[in-house]
Amino acid sequence: MSTSPPKEAARYQIMARMETEGSYDTIDLTGPLTADGTLLYRAVGNYTRYA
Repeated sequence: MSTSPPKEAARYQIMARMETEGSYDTIDLTGPLTADGTLLYRAVGNYTRYA
């Protein structure tokens, strides 16, 4: 779980890993929600699938 605050600069990170036991995916999105940057957002998600 991520405890980092939202960032002023937009950043999008997607990671995927496949192994013999299954697959593991993570997404981390952050950036300004408004044009003037007064409201920021951060969304983090994880997905695991076992074979």
